[in-house]
Amino acid sequence: MKIIVRKPTDAEKKAMAQNPIWTCEISKFPWHYDDKETCLILEGEVQVVTKDGDVSFGPGDFVE
Repeated sequence: MKIIVRKPTDAEKKAMAQNPIWTCEISKFPWHYDDKETCLILEGEVQVVTKDGDVSFGPGDFVE
């Protein structure tokens, strides 16, 4: 599954505000998603290493 990083629409920001906030200290771990997941990054930076290359994102990014 391809990772898509973009800026969210106002409607997406409003919808995401209803979700719980997930936090994580600096870490490295294997992860696999079977279904489509979305997140709005509030703070910090993320680097994901995939078989297709690295993807980075940070505050204000909407990630699918």
